[in-house]
Amino acid sequence: VRYNPITTAVPFLTITPDSRHGALGDVGASTSPDANAQYFNPSKLAFIEGKYGFSLSYTPWLSELVSDNKLSYLAGFYRIDNNQVIGSSLRYFSVGEITLTGQDQAILGTVSPNEFAIDFSYSRKLSDKFSGSVAMRYIRSDINGGIGTENYMAGNALAADVSFFYNKKWGSQGREKSIAY
Repeated sequence: VRYNPITTAVPFLTITPDSRHGALGDVGASTSPDANAQYFNPSKLAFIEGKYGFSLSYTPWLSELVSDNKLSYLAGFYRIDNNQVIGSSLRYFSVGEITLTGQDQAILGTVSPNEFAIDFSYSRKLSDKFSGSVAMRYIRSDINGGIGTENYMAGNALAADVSFFYNKKWGSQGREKSIAY
């Protein structure tokens, strides 16, 4: 009997949750700020226009191979004042339903593995061109579902991020360009 578990921790965190950044080859760190900045670099939120905003996306992940894998994503932000913004996001990844069988092909049960992450951020403009952010994230991965002879438990983790964003504009009005790092 060969036991071959997945050893990569929470790979769903590497899936780009929105179509704009996915189409750009996951290059979200240097794009203009939007509600999805929470995924790539929450310090971009300090330069976003508007008082509040949100983004909702649904991705049928690898649907040509497996019909019920999916990633759902909800992100939002709220501007406290001209220099401060708070943001949050929720990612939920479902692998669908998996029927487990034993060596004798007897059905052991059915599991619905899933993972999710929720995070919160605080972003602040440090100057007209520079901002910073701190973010906290809770991650839960339940890929077993409690089936089998072993007593497996869901994995839980906390993470913290610090990020910065530099945005320089140049050019005449009406033809203004910007570069972001």
